[in-house]
Amino acid sequence: MKENFQEQIGAHISQPSYSLMTKWDMYLQRVKAKMPIETEWKLLYLFIMYFHTTACTIQCFQQPSISGNARHFLQRELEEVMEELFYTMNQLTRVSRPFAFDQFFLGIRDDLTQMLDENGPHSSATINIYRNIWTTVLREKTWRNEELNRLLAIAEENHDGLHVQYVIALIHLSLLTNRDEQVAQLLQVLHPQDYPLLMYWVRHTDEQKVAPFITFITKNVLQYFQHETSYYARKEFVQFFLPYIKKYYAHTKKMELFEKFCETCLPYSFMYYSNYLLDSNKHRKWVELYLYSNIELDYIASDDIKKVQQENPTLLLPLFTNIVNEKIANKNRQSYRAAVRYLKKIRTIYKKEHNLEQWERYIENIQHTHRRLRAFQEELKRGKLIHAE
Repeated sequence: MKENFQEQIGAHISQPSYSLMTKWDMYLQRVKAKMPIETEWKLLYLFIMYFHTTACTIQCFQQPSISGNARHFLQRELEEVMEELFYTMNQLTRVSRPFAFDQFFLGIRDDLTQMLDENGPHSSATINIYRNIWTTVLREKTWRNEELNRLLAIAEENHDGLHVQYVIALIHLSLLTNRDEQVAQLLQVLHPQDYPLLMYWVRHTDEQKVAPFITFITKNVLQYFQHETSYYARKEFVQFFLPYIKKYYAHTKKMELFEKFCETCLPYSFMYYSNYLLDSNKHRKWVELYLYSNIELDYIASDDIKKVQQENPTLLLPLFTNIVNEKIANKNRQSYRAAVRYLKKIRTIYKKEHNLEQWERYIENIQHTHRRLRAFQEELKRGKLIHAE
């Protein structure tokens, strides 16, 4: 397969993409033509083919002769081939595995060790391939222990520090061989820029083994923020982990740690935190969250407001008064009418609380402060909030 790839693709990466497209199709046709008929052997063949095609394609990107168009073309094809690789891996787990497969799997194991040396822009892809294959295909305990010992030997030889690929590999093999304490220790070696690589384990690891990853992210999320300055990258990072962290701490009955994580991750955790506070009947904190946020208060869901209003309506007073101030500051007729609607809500709360004296002082202050806003004064009269002169 490697020879076919080099002949059809590797030797032509300096050519235009349309020429490379034809050669790519010819390459796939040629290698698939040799595919066995039996289901299990056919899957094994496809797995090996997609694996070597992926590895060879990644190597092409390291060649200085590769053209820009060829780079874009191969990137698209690489993504498709990797999807096929992962799909075929899952299919392989559903068929019986003859002992004759072992020699092929051992060959893949040796090739994986070379793949770990990829330090270029596709290092994340090679790491995911490594983890997936060791999780779904290379399941023999002896093989996993041998690989872990090999990685530990490499770690001992590299006192100045390992490349992240080897740290991730060590964590993964430690996880697969039930060395949980070693997993927790190795996580401390990671640089904040590598924390997104933990998404794989949080997504694919069962609840009983996910603890070290959840604990690590909960304690170290601020280090990631110090490294990553992009608002969108931070938001994506936090919103990926939030449902898993919530589920874990709900299971362990430590929701106070989830609440603390939400507070730490504001504003990226805003909606999760808001929903949690409402569901936990922490209405005062919920109101304070909105008061100190930059969110336009008028866009708060009406169902959320109704829920707080049923339990403790007076908590909504600072929220409604802030909305009134926002609307008046817009200085247009439509906003004035919106302000009047919220003023009526405020009056209703004061009335139910038998505190109309406070309401009278409040509305008099509003009327006096904005006495020069003629249109607003007209809307106050139209809404029967003040007496017409």
